[in-house]
Amino acid sequence: MNSRLLYASLALGLSTVFASAQNSAPVQSRVTTQVLGRADRLLIRLLGYPELSGEYRLGPEGDVTIAVIGRVNVSGLDAASLEKLLSDRITEITGKTGEATVEVIAYKPVFVTGLVENSGAVPWQPGLTVLQAVALAGGLVQPSSKLNGETASVERRDADYRKLLDDQIRSVATIARLKSERARTPTISVPDTLTTLAGKKTAEDLIQREQLVLNSRMGSLDAQLASNARARTAASEELNRLAEQRVLLDGQIEQQRKTAAEMTDLQKRGVVRAETVREAAFRLSDIEEKRTNTLVAIARVQSLIFSLESGETVIKSERSSGLDLDISRLEQKIFQNSVELAKWRSDSAKQSEFMIRYQIVRNGSVFVPDAKYYSELLPKDVLVVGDDGSSVPSVVGEK
Repeated sequence: MNSRLLYASLALGLSTVFASAQNSAPVQSRVTTQVLGRADRLLIRLLGYPELSGEYRLGPEGDVTIAVIGRVNVSGLDAASLEKLLSDRITEITGKTGEATVEVIAYKPVFVTGLVENSGAVPWQPGLTVLQAVALAGGLVQPSSKLNGETASVERRDADYRKLLDDQIRSVATIARLKSERARTPTISVPDTLTTLAGKKTAEDLIQREQLVLNSRMGSLDAQLASNARARTAASEELNRLAEQRVLLDGQIEQQRKTAAEMTDLQKRGVVRAETVREAAFRLSDIEEKRTNTLVAIARVQSLIFSLESGETVIKSERSSGLDLDISRLEQKIFQNSVELAKWRSDSAKQSEFMIRYQIVRNGSVFVPDAKYYSELLPKDVLVVGDDGSSVPSVVGEK
């Protein structure tokens, strides 16, 4: 069906189809886990209809308008549901199997206001926390209140805490990789501690990067051991060849000694000349020299095999010792960081009672009146950063 016929068919069936769809669709809150209600721009592709495919911006009510197809509210839909809805509608209207794909290009931003350097919108990504949003807004500004007679440098304290927390997060991720390597476990599990410190998505991303390091290090060790094994195999084959050669030379020496003795006896009886006896003795000496060289080669190969076997032990031992040392150092560091973080949180909790207060406004209401630095935000949230005496109206815009 060409584009003109498609437009005509859609125009005829549009009102009936989408009236039914809108009436039957359940109404869902914007604070659900449905990601499309949080999106700002979508990329919609309709297979076979490039003129309808492209980037679409969601309206204030969570609707998207597709040329000819019309307006579709996506507030209560996820990507898969919208894909099915569009595919079914194209199929119903055209009589041909429709196929649609939906991707989120960008999410609605989060707005940060109050005691921050740069109030305004900051980009949202899954897992965005209060602390990260404040950092994107330029950090906290120094309040005018005093703490214990001294002006509180909140921004500096916040930066120190972030640095300590980031160091702890990296240390926990690294030690997870080191312990997996020591146990020869090919896959690193995400530690619960890391998820608690960094959030699920960040923890998974960190472990994924550590997994690449683990794969590289284990691959390097396996390559070393494989190279060592190949060298031992080649040396063992050479040793077997030399052993067979020695047996052959032993037989030749025994035979040549008999021949030399017979030549000497025949010379005494005047049957052969002295020159013949000397030739027999020379051949015997030549074979004995070959046997001596073979014995030397055997000793050299045996020494090489011993060295290779010891080398494998050394490779494993050095790697294991290095891992044990690194793990021990990191365990001490993690413990020290944990003590400092606990102290910082304790002090911060006492100070935050009358210093810094985070409030999350969602859908016009104060959704979280006393949010924590690790509280997660959603698109369109308004994060209000103030001191203990500050507050926001129960409904945004209320006078």
